[in-house]
Amino acid sequence: MNYVTIREELLAFRQRIPGCRVIAFADLSTGMVLASSTSEKTTQEKLDALCAAGLKTLMGEMAHVVHEQFGRGAGASSRVAVNATLVGTRCFVRARPPAQEALCLVMDPKTPLAPLLSAALALVDQLAGEGEQ
Repeated sequence: MNYVTIREELLAFRQRIPGCRVIAFADLSTGMVLASSTSEKTTQEKLDALCAAGLKTLMGEMAHVVHEQFGRGAGASSRVAVNATLVGTRCFVRARPPAQEALCLVMDPKTPLAPLLSAALALVDQLAGEGEQ
């Protein structure tokens, strides 16, 4: 039986998505990066900062304010958040609750988001489900 590691899954995903520079699988409950794949050498500090940004974006105070304003309530949580700038796009994709895992991605600014987000949601749910077994 062939077992594929999480790191191999992340590498395959990154290589399939044009412009994907970083993908990190993180545990939001601990703020830890569990595995990652990058197109260039990246320090653990940068990965940790990306994970912290994902935690703040998906579960921080601003996320709660957004949910209150859009009628979902303070206890609700988003599964996807995107931060786009001229130099790159950061996407944070959370596994289906109650799982606490998320993917934190850094892409080139012109990376098409719709196919990326759809594939990332499927991957994070798959990876989070593997941890439950």
